[in-house]
Amino acid sequence: MGLNKRLIDQAGAAGGGLGDPTDNFDIVTYSGNGGTQSISLDFQADLIWTKNRTNDNPHMLSDSIRGFTKSISTNRNDAESSYFGTNQKIQNVTSSGYEVYTPSNGYGEINGTGYDYVAWCFKGGGAEVSNTDGGITTNVSANPDAGFSIIEYQGAGGGGSTGTGLSSPVELMIVKRYTSVQEVYLFQGSGTGTWNSFQMNSTAASTSRSVTVTNSTIQIPAAGDFNSDPNSRYIAYCFHSVDGYQKVGSYTGNGGTQSITLGFSPRFVMWKATNNVENFYMMDSVRGENNVLYADGNFAEGTSLGVSFTPTGFTLTGSFNASGINYLYLAIA
Repeated sequence: MGLNKRLIDQAGAAGGGLGDPTDNFDIVTYSGNGGTQSISLDFQADLIWTKNRTNDNPHMLSDSIRGFTKSISTNRNDAESSYFGTNQKIQNVTSSGYEVYTPSNGYGEINGTGYDYVAWCFKGGGAEVSNTDGGITTNVSANPDAGFSIIEYQGAGGGGSTGTGLSSPVELMIVKRYTSVQEVYLFQGSGTGTWNSFQMNSTAASTSRSVTVTNSTIQIPAAGDFNSDPNSRYIAYCFHSVDGYQKVGSYTGNGGTQSITLGFSPRFVMWKATNNVENFYMMDSVRGENNVLYADGNFAEGTSLGVSFTPTGFTLTGSFNASGINYLYLAIA
């Protein structure tokens, strides 16, 4: 551990705050070997989001509540699966990383021979705890300092709030009914009121959804894809802004050059146009900010010119800046 990291960690521990950002979120890249491979981290991950960069394979999201041998995908509507039946799995998740395993007859989602991968890894709160802050009891793994939590619950057959385990209102949530076929949805907004609602395997513009939030709960009006089916279970990943570390925000494109101030240099940014047909774009500093993946599609990595990460945010000179188009973003240091 370098001097700067030690000082950041010590300051965080003394103040009870976030500490070093890489102890809460990290990005790893690796080449698949078609067998078992160890991936190193400085923390025990609770959400691992993996994408094959060189082939058209789906996004794979696994978490500590459902178990890491199970996955959902932002670009598919499948029910939760064991890596689509190929016996691929994430295993041996510890405070120093995890292992990826792909059998010789496995596909290329997480560790296929000859493919390159990226994994975005998030620290929650470790083992799930029961949360009764809302009207619906949830299983929660929460990291309030980092503004991130995972919540899992059973549909209540109607409206109802769910506890998030956080201490500030959620601003962005990705939710999936994982026990049956259903799209993945993303909701984004600020405070109680009308939020943007997206189907994540689509490039469509947002629709409107009424959302109620408190510091520790979130409620979306009942619908089969969010809460109303009492025979189904749901998983949700929740985010809110944290000064100097994470920002959920929006802006309007100007068709030229525009700089967005975050208060930190991002390592990861995901964008989506709210009032235009466009992809969910994902970029990070490890792959290089001009290499783009698409949360709505299984596409291999592409190139997007005109975006640069700066010490205080990011600058746009082409992509994600069309005149009059509104964009949301999730940025993490």
